[in-house]
Amino acid sequence: MKHVFSMMAMAVLGMSVVGVADADCGPYASNPASTCCYANQPVPVGQSMDQAGVHVRCAGPNQHDRMAHFVRYTHGQTTWKAHFNGADQGYCQIHINAQGLLNGVCHGRDEGRQAFYVEGAVKHHQVRFGIANTGANFRGVINDGKGHGVWSNTADHTSGHWTMRKMS
Repeated sequence: MKHVFSMMAMAVLGMSVVGVADADCGPYASNPASTCCYANQPVPVGQSMDQAGVHVRCAGPNQHDRMAHFVRYTHGQTTWKAHFNGADQGYCQIHINAQGLLNGVCHGRDEGRQAFYVEGAVKHHQVRFGIANTGANFRGVINDGKGHGVWSNTADHTSGHWTMRKMS
């Protein structure tokens, strides 16, 4: 609101407006894919907080939403750390809720450690998740706090293996 008022005042006074914007939050955020906003303050992807009495976590973009957004943090949600290797290598921070829905963020060497957001599911110890904007798909098994499997990317014909372990 203060930015709109400032721009209107400048326009009325005949001053030129190059652009007044909050770089971290708001409609002109510098990186809306990696930051949620609460009370006009940036909240990085992966961070949890209480919002109006509900526990939420800032989640990265998915196939339905190109911006970071808050998702309800369900009790029973677990956090996992994954590592992958092969044609590319890197790591992932993954959350799996009590219903078996999986989401998280991965960083690969070939992309300059740029964050990639993943979504998927676990059913009967079988896990599948993918990175929508790269085409990489991960599949495998998890059991007793550990997991392993293979990954492949049909877009660039690369593949490899992954492992993960439960952190909390």
